[in-house]
Amino acid sequence: MNRREFIGRLESLGLPRGEYVILSGGSLLLRGLREETADLDLAVSKALAERLGPEKGPRDGNGCYAPFPGVQMTDDMESRPFDPVDGFLCETLESVLALKRRLRRPKDLRDIPVIEARLTEEQAAPLRIREAAPDEAVLAQLIRFSKDWEAENSCRGYRANERADVEGNRIFLAEEGGRTAGYLFGRLTRAESASSVMPAGTPCFEAEELYVIPERRSRGIGAALFRHAEAALAGEADFVTLSTATKNWRAILHFYLEELGMEFWSARLYKR
Repeated sequence: MNRREFIGRLESLGLPRGEYVILSGGSLLLRGLREETADLDLAVSKALAERLGPEKGPRDGNGCYAPFPGVQMTDDMESRPFDPVDGFLCETLESVLALKRRLRRPKDLRDIPVIEARLTEEQAAPLRIREAAPDEAVLAQLIRFSKDWEAENSCRGYRANERADVEGNRIFLAEEGGRTAGYLFGRLTRAESASSVMPAGTPCFEAEELYVIPERRSRGIGAALFRHAEAALAGEADFVTLSTATKNWRAILHFYLEELGMEFWSARLYKR
């Protein structure tokens, strides 16, 4: 299958884009690293696997199902690393490369130097900030990042997002080589009542979340996200506001007050 045929076959399955990850050869095809592939391998969410029910058939010796002709499927999407690619979720190049280095079949040996070259290009790519529409791939990635954030246990009371927590927000993504390194999202609102900072009805942008993946922190990505959003919203909001419950409050106050020029409004403290 070439790229057009692959996407056509994939879309004909009628599966929600945010509930599967395209694996191996298919992920290379969508990235333009292959001209064709014979494989349509997917890792689906457990919820989607349950909805497919008996249709997915028995597992083979590799733990895969074959619910559709020519399609192999696992039900472990939740543990698969992925990147959005043209609206689809694709297995990360690092994950594909690790598999191919282990298997070393003829097709793997052809793919390995191509993947390595792309990874080298991505590492040298400049940072790009853009506003993104909340499509299935973007929502799935932000929800995955928020699960990682929750697991860090760095903010008091933080829980991973669900779709409803993200939908309706303005979303800004930081990308390096087309791969997401961080995000900021929030919503435009108006002050419900007058305060010591602003009168009632003042248009504001409430930044709900700003997150950078651990391996890309301390590189200015968070500040770049904030400044880009601030500039993009300049004609729509008079203030940017946010709250934080981070445990590392010294670092976060330095970041927002000293680096980004925000002003302190209020704080809620406790003592046992």
